[in-house]
Amino acid sequence: MRTFESVREVLENAVAVHKAAVRLYGQLRHKALEERPRLLLDEMIRHEERLAELLGDFIARADAESLDTRIQYTLEKRPETFLEEAEAEVTPDLGSLTRLSQTIHSYLVNLFEEAVRETEPDRGAQLMRDILEVEQAERENFSRISLSALDI
Repeated sequence: MRTFESVREVLENAVAVHKAAVRLYGQLRHKALEERPRLLLDEMIRHEERLAELLGDFIARADAESLDTRIQYTLEKRPETFLEEAEAEVTPDLGSLTRLSQTIHSYLVNLFEEAVRETEPDRGAQLMRDILEVEQAERENFSRISLSALDI
């Protein structure tokens, strides 16, 4: 689906995904029967809360002109649809939780990569590149954390 959105809307969309992930992880934590998945979910919740806050800070600090940059933007799936599909496939075990976190991070990285392509060389491009870099680093960091949980 092709739409026109502002950089602000793309970022607010990402904040909504992180907040929805917090809710999903909280629900899964209540379903988890073992301690290790609960501990991993606690870490996943903290991680997503931090990212939602970080993106909110980016929005608050960015200049209005960058945020109001309009882009023609391809969003394969709306965040609500994406998360509903991801939720349907997950169980509260370490392997499934690790795959879920990777799926969510990949969705967001893809979202930002597309936005970066569409903003070049507009004013919002640097903001989107900065956020893409943060999201990619967080995906790699959390991959290490979740994979180490599998090794325990």
